[in-house]
Amino acid sequence: EFKNRNMEYIPQDEYSLAMSGFTKIHPQNVLKNCSLVKELDDSAQGTGFAFIVMADVFTKIPGAPFWSALFFMMLLSLGLGSQIGIMEGVMSTLFDQPSLKHIKKPVLVGCVAVGCFSIGLVFTTGAGEYWLTLFDSFGATGLTFIAFAELLSVMYVYGHEKFTKDIETMTGVRPGLYWQLMWRFVSPTLMAAVIASSTYFMLTNKPVYTAWNRNTAAGEKKEYAGWSLGVAALLAMSSLIPILVGLVVHLVKRCNSRDNKHAYEAGKFYRVDTTASTVPMLGDNYEDFPDLPVGDEDSDSDSGTGIVMDREAGKPFKLEVMD
Repeated sequence: EFKNRNMEYIPQDEYSLAMSGFTKIHPQNVLKNCSLVKELDDSAQGTGFAFIVMADVFTKIPGAPFWSALFFMMLLSLGLGSQIGIMEGVMSTLFDQPSLKHIKKPVLVGCVAVGCFSIGLVFTTGAGEYWLTLFDSFGATGLTFIAFAELLSVMYVYGHEKFTKDIETMTGVRPGLYWQLMWRFVSPTLMAAVIASSTYFMLTNKPVYTAWNRNTAAGEKKEYAGWSLGVAALLAMSSLIPILVGLVVHLVKRCNSRDNKHAYEAGKFYRVDTTASTVPMLGDNYEDFPDLPVGDEDSDSDSGTGIVMDREAGKPFKLEVMD
């Protein structure tokens, strides 16, 4: 019927009637409407938004190369900034561990970076999009609970009055009524609601993901396999496992009579060294140790040397204890 006719001269109504008639006569051959607008709408989420939708948008505006370069440079800077923040958080925790104090910080950073790089290689495989969806869906589950526990411990265990006084001492400004209400009531309520709703949704709905079907050239919902659900559970608990391990180790050490002599006394602050950033917070309680030879200028931050004792002289040093 459309033979020897240009596509632009075929009316929309005539084309629709012809396609519907063909579908009725041949129901086994379903014709798909290849609409670029529909495909872009379906891609407007996740990685598809950045690499498909925005790429198409930049081709339609003046100065497309400039805006494209600016956009992807922004993505690069956001990724680097997030990675630096995450890495510093991990390194600060590891570097403060007494068992790792003898390791130089550059070596520790290199080991962590290589480990993270090795894990990230899974996202470059053919199933990288599915791994990204799995990490994105379950990787941050435990972080919400950690933030909720921190909020409760500071506001209701340590005490909101002490916390407010600490902020006033450090900044000179006392948090007002707005912050008190947010910290004590609004934020805990909202976070508890988010955690409860997320837990209920995960328990009542089996997790699914969108898989690409090459036969229909479309995405379809599929349930996760058993082993992938195990990986998802491990990701969800990955933020809580170190806390549980630390709690068990602490309880074991407290119950072990041989280690009680090394336990800090509750309610006291112990300090044998300080930095320029902590001196103003100590105020009148600050006291130098002039008789103690020290290492490099950056010994307390990078090398891990800290205070260097002269073994030949055997000079005693004073340990400051503040109630």
